[in-house]
Amino acid sequence: MDKRIESNIEVKEKLTDALFSLLEERHISEITVTMLIEKASVARVSFYRNFSSLEDILRYQHNRLIDSYFEECAFPNVDFSNPEYMAWMFGFYRKYKQKILALQRNGLSSMTLETINHIAITHPRFKNEKGPAPIQNNRIDFYFEAGAFYNIVIHWLADPDPVPAETLAQQFCQKIIGSASA
Repeated sequence: MDKRIESNIEVKEKLTDALFSLLEERHISEITVTMLIEKASVARVSFYRNFSSLEDILRYQHNRLIDSYFEECAFPNVDFSNPEYMAWMFGFYRKYKQKILALQRNGLSSMTLETINHIAITHPRFKNEKGPAPIQNNRIDFYFEAGAFYNIVIHWLADPDPVPAETLAQQFCQKIIGSASA
């Protein structure tokens, strides 16, 4: 890889890590670019070369999470009723626990829901022959399932003594399957 590209990625990672570290200490509205670049140990010009605002860093993290999902996921489809897939999903989001909870504490947890929605909508199950728009008949089920997963994963991550991902996945799938038959 080109050294400039590697250096640019490194700066983005430092700024992202610094922002989430600061979000542990204070609300996003209290964080300044000066605080961020000091925490990241990068020059101000490095920040503005890569981002125009703190929100841009959050969008960058959102896109990185989506990219990581597609790199790591071995399942061909989003299937909220598959216990193996759901255990994997809970484990995947657990890796980003600190960032997800920092977003929640700052009133930005809807970014997590946006990530879940984007991941699911881009899977083949929700594509039609014309492109990535969800098939009409699947939309209500999808939004119900994605919203339920979002709510449960947020509270599970915040739980100081969470149940194992596999147990939660089983319970989640039983509820999803039960609601589908109702």
